[in-house]
Amino acid sequence: AGFVAREAFLAQILVLVIASFVLIELLFAVLVVGDAWRVREVLGGGRPVVILFTSIILLCRALMLYRGKQRINRDKKAYDACWELVKDDTSSLRQIQIITASLGIPDEKPRQAIPTKSSTRTTAVFLKHKKMTKHQAPDAEDHVVRSLDQLYCIALFLQPLLLTKVKQWALASNGHFRLFETSEGLKYAKWSDARNDPALIRKIKWGGVKGVDRSIEKLCRSYQSQVSKLLDVCRECICFDTLADITRCLEAVSRDLEVEVLRCKNRFSGDYTVWETCGYRDLMLNLRIVTSESIHQGLDGHVCEVQLVLKSFMDLRTEEGHARYKMYRDLIGK
Repeated sequence: AGFVAREAFLAQILVLVIASFVLIELLFAVLVVGDAWRVREVLGGGRPVVILFTSIILLCRALMLYRGKQRINRDKKAYDACWELVKDDTSSLRQIQIITASLGIPDEKPRQAIPTKSSTRTTAVFLKHKKMTKHQAPDAEDHVVRSLDQLYCIALFLQPLLLTKVKQWALASNGHFRLFETSEGLKYAKWSDARNDPALIRKIKWGGVKGVDRSIEKLCRSYQSQVSKLLDVCRECICFDTLADITRCLEAVSRDLEVEVLRCKNRFSGDYTVWETCGYRDLMLNLRIVTSESIHQGLDGHVCEVQLVLKSFMDLRTEEGHARYKMYRDLIGK
């Protein structure tokens, strides 16, 4: 709120400067030219004012970006310090690169699609819903999803299947899941210990389905209202103690014949541009779950997101820091 208030105050000052500039131009036109009706001619049809306004807007945006970077720089330094402690595990980093290269990930960015092979009543309802407008209806050629309601409907049905998968992968790789605040001060539960403890399972903070407000915001600002580009509505996160554990989880995913990995963002790579996430690093996978159940329900065309994160990085992801990151991301339009 303080950031917004200060920038609003700065904007007011800029408006006063512009108004003063215009007033001086008008006085010059009246006193020097001596003809108020020739003001428009002297001002060149208003072009100088338009140029000034444009320059001020660009300057203001550059200043806000600079101020935004200053505010998240502390968070970035903390993430960078955390990275210094783990980056020497070159063996695991190299293994991660080898596994991701072997996944056969296609070059094009995935899209949310309605499977054409499914013959279930569920898919038929998706394809022939009478309330869908022409704009929302799936394309006849690529069957991409065009309705946000439809996308969320599929995501809600698919979430339990994704949850089953991440539990399997966590069990094979010493994976942990975040907990809601507990009286014992615990932050994570190791799945191999929690899976037989119903009380502990109830405290796990699952990723769940993405908030609708944030999805609409991303659609309008980043995806030109193309619903099929929204790939993180159905998502989960697994946390790990070491990069070696992340490598084991990635191996489990690569061996899973019921999963099709479509994209991998390896933010542990040395050539990753850290300013994109302000120093935060993880391994992000976009994938489809292709099981007999997902095919039967017509869900095998939906793209999910799974994040593999080090606990040391997750510990630094406070609500205040995440709010600063979201503010910076909003400024750069992502």
